[in-house]
Amino acid sequence: MSEAFKRYRHLEGDLVYIRWQHAGFESEEEETILDAMEKVWYELSEGEQKLLYSEGTQSLIRDSSEKTSNSGWVDGKIQRIPDSSESVIALREVA
Repeated sequence: MSEAFKRYRHLEGDLVYIRWQHAGFESEEEETILDAMEKVWYELSEGEQKLLYSEGTQSLIRDSSEKTSNSGWVDGKIQRIPDSSESVIALREVA
């Protein structure tokens, strides 16, 4: 892949981090990253643009098949987080 493609992927990671850091609320950092992503987008080949477009951003934060809002990112995988109505087993009980 081209250097532009690598930069775009890096910016995607930065965007995810900034959105996580600001709890999904808009920020100046997010706007700066989005502007940079737009500039890099036009440096990409048509094939690279199609690849990125087909993948979307769901792989960055959530598995698109995950429908519950009770999920978290653990070791690169989506893990369901129990809500307060579910019983939780204490760690000493499973160790």
